[in-house]
Amino acid sequence: MKSPALALLALLVMTGCTTSKLTPEHADPVPANRLYGFTQKVGSDDAKITVVRDGGAFGSGCGFVVHIDGKRAATLNSGEVASFYVDPGEHVISVGLSGIGLCSAIDKTTEFVASQNQKRIYRLSTDLNGFYINPYID
Repeated sequence: MKSPALALLALLVMTGCTTSKLTPEHADPVPANRLYGFTQKVGSDDAKITVVRDGGAFGSGCGFVVHIDGKRAATLNSGEVASFYVDPGEHVISVGLSGIGLCSAIDKTTEFVASQNQKRIYRLSTDLNGFYINPYID
C-alpha cells in the first residue's frame, strides 16, 4: 500500500517542478514598466523577436531578465510574453534571473541571425535542472 501512495506523491512533486508551455497568444503581455528597449520598429526591414515565458508555479517567484546584444530588454514573469525588434544581422539574446535574493544564476545565451522582416519566437522554461531559452516549437 505504501508504494503506490509514495509513487503518486513523487509524481505530484515532479509535476509541480516543471512549467507549462504557453502559446504567445495565451500569455499575458509584459507591462510597460518592465519593457526597457527594442520595443519600437526602427527600420522597415526589422525582424520581430517574441519571447514567451512558460506558466506554472515552479520558478514563478523569480523574474527572467532578457538582454539583446548585451542591453536589457525586459523582465518577464511567469506566463508573460514580450516582442522586440532588431535590425537584420547577427544578434545575441540572453536570459538571466533577476538577481534578487534566491533569484540569481548564470545567464543562458544564444546567438541568431535575423533576416529581413523575419519573425522568431523563443520559449523560456524551467525545470529541476535550471532554466532554458530555446526556439519555440508548436
